[in-house]
Amino acid sequence: MKVILDANVYVSYLLGRRSMGSVTQVVETCMANPQIELIVPPELLDEIRRTLLAKPYLRSRISSEDRTNLHDALVLIAHIPTPLAEILPLSRDPKDDYLLAHGLIEQVDYLVTGDDDLLALQRIDDLKIVSVPSFQSVLHNEIG
Repeated sequence: MKVILDANVYVSYLLGRRSMGSVTQVVETCMANPQIELIVPPELLDEIRRTLLAKPYLRSRISSEDRTNLHDALVLIAHIPTPLAEILPLSRDPKDDYLLAHGLIEQVDYLVTGDDDLLALQRIDDLKIVSVPSFQSVLHNEIG
C-alpha cells in the first residue's frame, strides 16, 4: 500500500507524539510497517520544515531535535520522488496540488490529510483522500 501523509499530519504527530492518539498510531504504523510504502515528495519535506519554522507556537512546542529526527527518519525510510517541474491545477488550493500530482504519478493508494479542501475531493482516479481516523480504520481492516 502506498501512502502520502500531508504536512498537517506530521505537525500533529510532533505536537502529540507522546500520546497514543490516532495521529501517532497512523504515522508510526506508516513509518514502521513493511506493507506500507511511505511516499514523501521533496516539496512535502520543504512544507513541513517551513511550517515548523514559520510559526512561533510550533517552534516553542517542537524542539529542533524532534524536527531533525523526523526529517532524517523520513529521508531514511520513505520513497522520495523527483520534484515536479510543472503542476497542473487539481484542487481549490494550488498549494495542495503537488500532493495530488505526486499521488497520481506515484500511484499512491491513500493521501491522509486534515485539510478540508483536500478531503472534499474524496478521490481522484485511484487516489483516495481520507482523514486520519478514516485511514486508521483502513489500517485496522487491511493490515490488522
